[in-house]
Amino acid sequence: MLKLDTTDIRPSGATQIESCDLLGADGTLRHVKRHTSATGISHLANQAISSATVLLRRPESRAKMRTLIDQSMWDGDKERIKSQVDQMPTSVVRLPVVLAIIGEWSSPADAIQAASTASPARPAPPA
Repeated sequence: MLKLDTTDIRPSGATQIESCDLLGADGTLRHVKRHTSATGISHLANQAISSATVLLRRPESRAKMRTLIDQSMWDGDKERIKSQVDQMPTSVVRLPVVLAIIGEWSSPADAIQAASTASPARPAPPA
């Protein structure tokens, strides 16, 4: 897991946009929020939509994401994930997105462990 919860991939002229809270070794963008209120859950959904939108539509946001991956001490397949990020606007390649809503936990490490085990739902193959 690559922790990206305070990073910024905003394109010029936009407010801060986090790519995700945790980037999985398979490229899954995991957005995590502690369940405190409906407003917090709404923020989580907006974060996921904003991130996916700028990664799909804005080259400068994809470049920032690639830089974050390059500069990290991450054990994921950096080249494969960066390639998937680059291909998003011109192909059907998409990074999976997981929204993790965490209840009570005793430590931040518990929350990270719970979020890291959440699996993205896979769409059914075309008929």
